[in-house]
Amino acid sequence: MKLTLIILNTWHFNTKNDWYGFSSRGGYAPSAMRVLASLIPQDLDVEVEFRDENIERINFESIQADLVGISVLTANAPRAYQVSDDFRKRGIKVVLGGYHVTALPEEAIQHADSVVVGFAERSFPILLRDFVSGNLKKFYNQNHETAFLTDQRLVNNPGNYRKQYLLPDTLEITRGCYNNCSFCVIPSMCGNYVKRPIASVVEEIKFLESSKIVFLDFSPFEDPDYALELFEALKPLKIRWYSSMTTKNAENEAFLEKAAGSGCSGVLIGFETINPGILNSVNKKFNHPEQYFRIVSNLHKHHIWVLGSFIFGFDEDDKQVFKTTLDFNRHSKIDMLHYAILTPFPGTRLFEQLKSENRISTFDWSKYDGTHVVFQPAKMTADELQQGFFEVYRKSHSLAAIAGRTFQSPSNMAVKLAANLGFRLYIHSFIKQYRREKDNIH
Repeated sequence: MKLTLIILNTWHFNTKNDWYGFSSRGGYAPSAMRVLASLIPQDLDVEVEFRDENIERINFESIQADLVGISVLTANAPRAYQVSDDFRKRGIKVVLGGYHVTALPEEAIQHADSVVVGFAERSFPILLRDFVSGNLKKFYNQNHETAFLTDQRLVNNPGNYRKQYLLPDTLEITRGCYNNCSFCVIPSMCGNYVKRPIASVVEEIKFLESSKIVFLDFSPFEDPDYALELFEALKPLKIRWYSSMTTKNAENEAFLEKAAGSGCSGVLIGFETINPGILNSVNKKFNHPEQYFRIVSNLHKHHIWVLGSFIFGFDEDDKQVFKTTLDFNRHSKIDMLHYAILTPFPGTRLFEQLKSENRISTFDWSKYDGTHVVFQPAKMTADELQQGFFEVYRKSHSLAAIAGRTFQSPSNMAVKLAANLGFRLYIHSFIKQYRREKDNIH
C-alpha cells in the first residue's frame, strides 16, 4: 500500500510570489506528518511518502498512491478540496483531516472519501486497517478526545525537513486550553486540557537528538506545577526551546528563572489589544495592558525574546486603534511584532455571533487567513480596517523600526533581525497581491 501525506501551503493559494511559498528554507516544521507516520500499524505493509508545499513545489499529477491524506486549515480548504477532487478523478482515495474539517465535516466529505474529525491517534490506525480491508468509512470521529498515546512509536522527520526547515523538530506537550477566548478554534477542537507525561516528552526530545525544539502548543503552561516539573526535566538536556506563553506566568520571577534555566529562548505572546474592555469581552481577562511593558522587560532580563501578537477588528475598535497600537509598540520593546485581522473561523463563538448578526461578508475560506477582512466591523468600514492593518504593519516594519527592535536587547539579535525582515517581506508581498486581487475584481 502506498500512502502519501500532503501539507499544503496556504500562502501559495493566495499569491504567485515564490519567495514566500517556496523559499529555500521554512521556519519551524509542522508535526502532523511525523505523528501520522508513527501511527501506522507495523503489521501493515505501508510505503509512506511525505510532501510539504511549504518547502517544495509539488507536481500533484505525478503522485501515484493508493491513499492520500491532506491536512486542512480554513484558509487552504478551497485548495485542499480542489487537489482532493483531482486525486479522486484519477481513482485515488483521499482522507482529509485538520481544524477546518473538524469544524465542517459535512462540507469536507463532499470532496473526500473519508474525514478524520478531531485528533487522529486512535482513529488513524483504524482508518488504515479499514482501507486495507476495503471498508473505509466516511467519518472517523475522535472529536474532543485529546489524550496523548504514551505508547506511540517514535519516528524521525523526513530527511527534507531536516535540510529545509530552520527548526525541524517540533512536538506537543499539552492539548486544549483552560481559557475560552471567543475567537479561538481550540475550544471547539479540543476537550479538556491534557498534559503529556513528562517522561514521554523527554524521551522524544532525546530521540530527535536536536539542540533546538519548538513546542507547538497554543497554551502549554496553563498548569504551573506541570511547567516547573517540565523545566527541571529539560534542564539536563541542554537544549534551546521556543513556545507560546500567556501573560499569566510572565510576571512570576521564579517561573521565568526556571524556564530560562531549562533553555527557553523565545516566546510568542498573544497580547491581542491594549484595550482592557475588549479583552474582557472576548474572555481574555487575564491580559492586563498596563502590565505589558513590565512583562516584556521581565522576559528580556532572562534573555528571552518576545514575539507579540495583536489583532484588529474587535467591535470596540475604531480607526484610532491603529495609531494607539503603533504608538504603544514604539515603546513596548517587543522584539518581533505580528498583526492579524480578526477572523471568525468556523467552529468559534465569534463565527456564530457574526453569522447570526448577518455581518459575515464572504464564505470564501481562502480569505480566512488573518490578512483579509471577511466581516463588517462595528465602528469602521471594512476598507478602513484593511488599510489600517496594512499601515500599522508597514510602519512597524520600516527598516528604522526593525533596527530599533533588533538592538534594544542583546540576546538573539540575528534571530530577531531575520524574523523582522521576514515579516517586512511578508506584508509587502501581501499588499501587492491584495492590490492585484482588487484590480481583478474591478
